[in-house]
Amino acid sequence: MSVQLVPKSGRVSHVLKEEDEKRVNNFAFEQVRILTGNVGYIKMHKFHPDHMAKQVASEAFAFLSRSNAVIVDLRDSGGGSPSLVQHIISHFVSQGTILWDLHGKGGELEARITSYYIEGTNSFKNTPLYILTSDRVASAPEILSYTLKHLKRAVVIGEKTAGLAHYTGAQKINDWLFIRIPMGRPVSPITKTNWEQKGVSPHYRVDADSALDWTINYHLSSLNNNGDE
Repeated sequence: MSVQLVPKSGRVSHVLKEEDEKRVNNFAFEQVRILTGNVGYIKMHKFHPDHMAKQVASEAFAFLSRSNAVIVDLRDSGGGSPSLVQHIISHFVSQGTILWDLHGKGGELEARITSYYIEGTNSFKNTPLYILTSDRVASAPEILSYTLKHLKRAVVIGEKTAGLAHYTGAQKINDWLFIRIPMGRPVSPITKTNWEQKGVSPHYRVDADSALDWTINYHLSSLNNNGDE
């Protein structure tokens, strides 16, 4: 929850105002590279609400499209846009997959969030996917981790996340102030609940600082165990 001044325009939004530095810093996509064993790696600092972030995301994953596996590093990611979460997940699951249901404050169903078609992403549908977490991970990156974990589409490695599940909305108090408060509750169609106050538990609990090296070793070991060279 936070209380903020109403902008001069008078328009109130739940979206936090971004500093220019954050807005131009590649929409919080900090790193995209290829690691040992042709493992693709992408590091995100947040799920940026700007619509251009979706284009940057698709460009980043296109670069990784010939990887043998993909690691999404969320260890320093602290929130952002559920819409970008939906976009990223759509690279890795079939079109029309139910991701989560959004319920209002009274428990009513407000929206059903599903994956959609993104051109050129067929190569990702069977690519091994790993998500790195820490106890600092909160909100939007938790949606990504929780959803892909329970769809059995990703292996989550690291620390249990912070446990902030609810969508943030904005409500005007008076002509000068407005409040940002939780106003929507995402619910998994698989678990029938979410991670509020519980966090997302990883498949493998590893100290966050060691999670990347651990994941690379885990992936390479799994290839050896399957008889691959």
